[in-house]
Formats: sequence, C-alpha cells, structure tokens
Amino acid sequence: MKKTILKEASVLLIAATMIFSAAVVTAKTEEKTPDISCIGSGQAPGAIGEVVWDNGMEYDGMSSAQYDWDFPFESECADDFVFEEDTEVCDVHWVGGYWNGANYNQVHWPWEIIFYYDRGDGNAPGQIYIGPITFEETEYYETIIEDTGSSIYYEISVDLPENYIFFAGMKYWISIQGQGLYPPQCGWGSHYEPIILHQSVFRSEYFGFPDWVDSEEVNPDDPYPRDMCFQLTKKVPCEPSVDVEKYVWDPDHQEWVDADYNNTALDLPICTDATFKIVIHNDGNEPLFEIIVKDKMHDSLKFISGDPDPDEIYYEKPFWYMEWFFPGPLMPCNTIELYITAHVNGPECSYDFNYVLVEAFCCGEIVRDEDYAWVHARCCFDVEIPGKFNIFKLKANVKEICGIDHTNVPWTMTITGGLLFPSSPATFNGTISSISANGVAPINSKFMIGLFGAITVTITIDNCKPKTFNGKILLFFIIM
Repeated sequence: MKKTILKEASVLLIAATMIFSAAVVTAKTEEKTPDISCIGSGQAPGAIGEVVWDNGMEYDGMSSAQYDWDFPFESECADDFVFEEDTEVCDVHWVGGYWNGANYNQVHWPWEIIFYYDRGDGNAPGQIYIGPITFEETEYYETIIEDTGSSIYYEISVDLPENYIFFAGMKYWISIQGQGLYPPQCGWGSHYEPIILHQSVFRSEYFGFPDWVDSEEVNPDDPYPRDMCFQLTKKVPCEPSVDVEKYVWDPDHQEWVDADYNNTALDLPICTDATFKIVIHNDGNEPLFEIIVKDKMHDSLKFISGDPDPDEIYYEKPFWYMEWFFPGPLMPCNTIELYITAHVNGPECSYDFNYVLVEAFCCGEIVRDEDYAWVHARCCFDVEIPGKFNIFKLKANVKEICGIDHTNVPWTMTITGGLLFPSSPATFNGTISSISANGVAPINSKFMIGLFGAITVTITIDNCKPKTFNGKILLFFIIM
C-alpha cells in the first residue's frame, strides 16, 4: 500500500515539474523518487572495429532505462535502425550509467538488450525479433567517461552471443535496459543531435506512459526529440598484436628516455636510484588475455620495488628476474603501465641492458613483443690529495660531481711500496656518512711509517674506477 501511494505521488510530481536532473540523495528510500532523466554532456570514444550503424556517441544526459522488480518500477527506451543490405551484427556499444543514489558510482548491474521488429508504421517497436539477452557484469566491457559527482557515465560494449542477421530494408528497434534495485537509477545515454530516422521512444507505466511515446512528448518543458547513444559493429578478422616499450627516467632532463641500444644508454649516477616504466599496449583489434610480463635486469642495478609488485622475483647472477601476470582483458588501444625502482650499484662505465618480454593470448594464439632499456653507470665522485706533505697519515678529499646528496659512501685506500709499518702493503677502509651535492668530504689513512722509497696510492670510492697517485715516504713523512 505504501509503495502504491509513492507511485501515484511520483507520477503527479513528474507531471507537475517534469524533473530533468538527479534528485538530492537522502538516506531513506521513502524520501526519494525516481526521475525520468539525468542531465550531463560528453563524448564517448566509440566502438573499435567496423561500425555498421552509428547512432552517435555524444550525450546530453541519460534517459531512464531500468527494470526494478522490488520498488517496483520499469522504464524502457528504444531507437530505430535500418540497413541497406543484409547485415551481420556481432557487437553493441552504448553510453550508460547511474544517478540518483549515494552508491551511483559503485554499482555495475546486468544489462538487457532486446531487438524489436517495427510495429508497422515506422514510429515504434512491435514484436520482439531477438532477446531479451542479459549480460552480467563479467560479460560486458565498461570504461568510465565522466563522474559528475552525482551521476556517472560509462562506455559499455558487449559481444552478442552469436552474430545476428538484420535484413535489408527492414526497420528494427533496439532497447537497452539496466537490471537493478533503485536507488540508484540506471540510464541510457541520449542526445538532441543527430536524430537518425525516427526519434527515440519511451515507455513506463510507473511514469505514466504505458505505451510507446516519442521522446519529445515525455517532458513538456523540454519538448525536443532525442536519440539514443549506440553503435552496432560487425565481426572483422582478428588481428592480435601487443606492443611493449621500456623507458628509463632521466632526472637531469625530467623526461622518460627510450634507450633501446648501447649507444643510446642513459648515464645514471652510482649510489642513486633509477626508475623504469614498462608500457604494454594492445595495438590489435581484439582483447588480450593471460598477459605475462617478464623483466630481466643486470645486477649493476639492484631491484628495490615495483608498482605493482611483481608476482615473482628472484636473482640468478648476474641478473634480477621479475614477472607479472594480468588475466585481462586488455581492450584494444588500452595500456598497462608498470614501474620498477632500482639502486645503481655500478661499476663505473658499465653498459648494461634491461630487457622486458610480454606474451598474451588472443584469438587462439600467443602474441609477444620485447624491448630494451640500456643504462650507463656514472661515477659521482672525484678524489684529490690536496697537500704535498703529510705526516704519519695520508689525507685526501672526495668531491661530489653529480649535484646529488649521498649517504653511506664506502671508500678504500691502498698504499704499496716503501716498506710500510705496521703492514705492507697498507689498506684502509671507511664510509663517508654523508656528502652533499657538489660538496667535499675528507678521508685519511691511519698511522703509518716506512723506509725511504716510492709508494703508489690507490683510492676507490664506492664502485667508481680506482684513482692512482704516486709519491714517496721517508719514515713518517709522506711526500706526494
């Protein structure tokens, strides 16, 4: 009884005000009433493949198209099409969405499609030709176009269960309707232009239109014809393909670099972190499934993290191996992006490739592609011995030359010759706790003496190439 009163009140309200926007969301269903339509505007990208009927994918809003068995109410839109020759249709694409409910951007209902014959006068559907065909959430492809904050628009595509023949010169009508409980409401995108053939029609006993009426008759305050947003496509030969590109981030120029070859390797400072980007692109005309990404990275770089994290990671000298799996579908023209962060170990001047392989399943076959990203480890430190005379200890300065702050930088100083005490040759190790960009940090040997003679000093900073100096030692005097 309560629902009946609401229904009658809603029809009166619609008749009085002809609402053309989403109602304010409230917590109680009893305080809400369904609307005939929802305002919005935009352009859907449209179908991929050979379009045999294009009714336009630019939308000015949504018209109510929903079956709710509980509230209850039902609203249905239909639009016409005709082919000049017998035509096989395999896919349907349309603009659809939700509004008038707090959960408008969280639901993904089943959609139902019906193809009708014309009733005979060219102005409305007649008997059912094909359908109803119901597509569950897992059986359609959905791409968000716009979220206004109170309504959401998707481009939706379905593969029909079989290819259907529509005969030349016969007018047909298509109806697309969401199946779910209000709130929210479900709608089919519509527009003022273009109007192809007859304008769209609408029926809803709930809203007071038990029989098909032209769209311009639904709202006296908006007495203009509307057409529905949809496209029909036919099957085209499958052309499976996948493309992968691996880029490395250039921090100096703030851009991604496509370093495919050794002679285009990007210089990366030792002791810094490098970022790689992998882009998997479906450049074919069918969805890709079971996508496997395999990345191989030389251990001059040490893996730190991935985004998303790899499903598998392991190390076999001298390479790191990472793998990701994506079940799909990856639709044509869409991409998947992965990011890898690695620490640059060196050694200096190493030219190392980083390799990625992608394999995917499509149209009964496996497609694959590969790419490389070459990097060159660059030393960020220079060493000098500033004083000509040193007593007991040899002092040196380490200068940062990459303009980057560093922490925990290891160093080694080895001195040979001169019959040194307490050991000959003498090796000293240490760690520079921090060195600022373009800064200088001192290092020095420990106490030593030696008989008169020539000495060779070799200093290595991190994984940079060793730098060699020649000098002499006389007891505790070190002359460079």
